[in-house]
Amino acid sequence: MLASVDDALVALQRASRVRESGQHGLVGRPRLPRRVPFELREAEPWSEEERLASEYAMLGFYVSGHRLQSMRRVCRN
Repeated sequence: MLASVDDALVALQRASRVRESGQHGLVGRPRLPRRVPFELREAEPWSEEERLASEYAMLGFYVSGHRLQSMRRVCRN
């Protein structure tokens, strides 16, 4: 979903400009769709490192793991 955020914002901005312009057609004022269509992009899942870095950047702490978790096995030996 994150890969589609920019497309969604562009679609919403375009719909907003159409609504604000007041120029919807020659014959009356057609009803504008309430939903703005756009397609979700296919994207590769984030690696664990990317996911953890994003969690920390957004929240300030780790939620789904810890970046040193992969080193746990090395530290035990």
